Amino acid sequence: MGVGFPADVVRNVEKIRNGFTRGKPVYLIGLLRSISNLSSYDVKLEIDGELKTSRASAIFVASCRYTGGGIDLIPHADFQDGLLDVAVIKEVGRLELVMALRKVYSGNHVDHPKIEFFRARSVSLETRNELPEMLDGDLKGSTPSKLTVVPEARTLMVPPDKTSP
Repeated sequence: MGVGFPADVVRNVEKIRNGFTRGKPVYLIGLLRSISNLSSYDVKLEIDGELKTSRASAIFVASCRYTGGGIDLIPHADFQDGLLDVAVIKEVGRLELVMALRKVYSGNHVDHPKIEFFRARSVSLETRNELPEMLDGDLKGSTPSKLTVVPEARTLMVPPDKTSP
């Protein structure tokens, strides 16, 4: 789930997607439009009952390390640990975001001073104004949000690891 910048990218992609323009060019155009209109938001996060406030450009809540387009957003995330991983990208400028995006694809952004990571079983998110939520690449719902881990709620089948004997 993403709020702020990631939802803006999806909104811009939806505006320009048509039968002729698809794939990576659409996402690149959506990304560039979102950067040119970059905003920040006052957010209240409750992470396992602990309140945190911030001014942020983006909030991500995920159960795995990668997000759209192969971005290694939360390199330490473990799909099997039963926790949600939260990435808070604090208020950033356009140039700073562009420079950091290069590092995000390789997972080398984790020490950036404007990104914070948390792990939790439940996360609540409030914003002063209602903001759209990006859920797995689609705009669905809006803040306020509450996400909770439900252990063993899904069965997931994956191919065997070809690197193990």
